Amino acid sequence: MIPSTLPDQISDLYFRIAEVERRARNRKRKGTVVEVGTGENSGKYRAQLSDQNGKRFLTGWLKTRQLGAGGVKIDIMLTKGEQVDIISESGDLTDAQIDFSTYSDDNKRENNDTPLHIKIGDTVLAVSNEGVTITAGVGHLA
Repeated sequence: MIPSTLPDQISDLYFRIAEVERRARNRKRKGTVVEVGTGENSGKYRAQLSDQNGKRFLTGWLKTRQLGAGGVKIDIMLTKGEQVDIISESGDLTDAQIDFSTYSDDNKRENNDTPLHIKIGDTVLAVSNEGVTITAGVGHLA
C-alpha cells in the first residue's frame, strides 16, 4: 500500500531501497567455517561472516553444494577454519548455502601444476597426463 503523505512516501522508498541494498550485499558473502555439524546437523556447517566490535556474526546451519549428489556422489567434508563462499539467490541468509571453498592466507594453495590433486592430511592423490601418483601419509600403507 502506498502511504498517503509525501513524507511517508519518501520514508517508505528509503526503507525499500535500504532493503534492496542489504539483500544485494548478502547474495554472495565470504565466511569461515566455525562449526561442523553432527547428529541432526551432520553435513551442515555454520560460518562466521564478520566480527564487529568483538561480536561474531554467524550463519545458521548451512548445507554445501556438492560436485555430485545423485547417482554419482562426491562428498567433500569441510573443516573448521576453511574459507567458503556463501550464496543466497534472494539475499536472505535463511535460504543460503555454501557454494565452494576458497583458498585463503591461512589455507594456501599447495598445487601449481597437477590437473587433479587431492590431499587429505599427508596423503596425496595426483592425476596428470603422465599417470596417477599416490603418496601415503606417515604411518599409512601405500
